[in-house]
Amino acid sequence: MAVIVLSGTFAGMAGGLSNGLGIYFSTYFWELPSSNLLVLVLGGLVASPVAAVIAPLLSRRFGKKQACINLFFAGLLVSVLPVGLRLLDLMPPNGEQLLVGILLLDRIVSGMLGIAGYIIVASMIADIVEESQIKTGRRSEGLLMSADTLLQKVVGGIAAIIPGVMLAMVGFPDHAKPGAIDPDVLRNLALLYLPATAVLSVAAIGSLYLYRIDRDAHERNLETIAEGAAKAE
Repeated sequence: MAVIVLSGTFAGMAGGLSNGLGIYFSTYFWELPSSNLLVLVLGGLVASPVAAVIAPLLSRRFGKKQACINLFFAGLLVSVLPVGLRLLDLMPPNGEQLLVGILLLDRIVSGMLGIAGYIIVASMIADIVEESQIKTGRRSEGLLMSADTLLQKVVGGIAAIIPGVMLAMVGFPDHAKPGAIDPDVLRNLALLYLPATAVLSVAAIGSLYLYRIDRDAHERNLETIAEGAAKAE
């Protein structure tokens, strides 16, 4: 469980950073009107049912740990790609419909990958519950799930101060208006955001390599639990 906690801590920090700066990138970096923001939000909702389908498929194909790691790595790359391409002047200008289409596709794909990864994480915690049951004789899935969720929310809340620090570092103006901000300020914000979110996300993903319950170990745990239940009868 310590591995999941460690990974969740870094993931919560990355999530707090991304959520805190998301509105600034949408409003000032991409200069999206409210109607386009709604489209992106609705597009993100499409990701959930797709993620629910692909998560078990990838889990069976690659194993839970490797599937989870692959999904999170791919999700990280997809999520930072638009900002990185803009810094290289490889994205359409603000205001073009092609830009909105690219950002919508990015939102759907990155959301799908991230949600699928978290679905598998929940399954990995369930495997920990079964291993814990063998050692303690008690099932504690509610406690472990709640602890992981609470930790991510607390860490994410604390990490919410990081965006404010970054905005102050680049001199982001108060009462800013889209299209009226010095491009260097926006560029510097992107240059701070990309490595910060990458480092935190890679730390979260890298922590998962320490997870040691594979398919064989999970099946052995299930057999042990079944044998114990049979003896109890």
